Amino acid sequence: MFDKFSEKTAQIFVTAQEEAKELGHSYVGTEHLLLAILKVDRGPVVELLEEMGASYSKVRSEIISMVGMGMRGFVPSPQMTPRAKRVTELAYEEAKILGSDKINPEHLLLGILREGEGIA
Repeated sequence: MFDKFSEKTAQIFVTAQEEAKELGHSYVGTEHLLLAILKVDRGPVVELLEEMGASYSKVRSEIISMVGMGMRGFVPSPQMTPRAKRVTELAYEEAKILGSDKINPEHLLLGILREGEGIA
């Protein structure tokens, strides 16, 4: 599936892992993907989210409030949760529906919205 990622989407997944580590989480969930989208993508989708009040700092604070901080320090390489994997599958479906051969950040966000059950 990773071969279907655009360069920016691949960067989002790397950043999501970094976000999980910074928060002391041993997993990469939908919340980490959303944080990474807000941090990496500067496109119209993120601009719209920010206009609606979903800035990186607000979302990060909300995640900490909901999930808390894990143990800081050495965190093994965080693995994707089943929901985050499902989001990736849904993002790929969205990309195909919209005629794209690559999964772009907006497809990832649509996948998060379609999945609908994660913290994000």
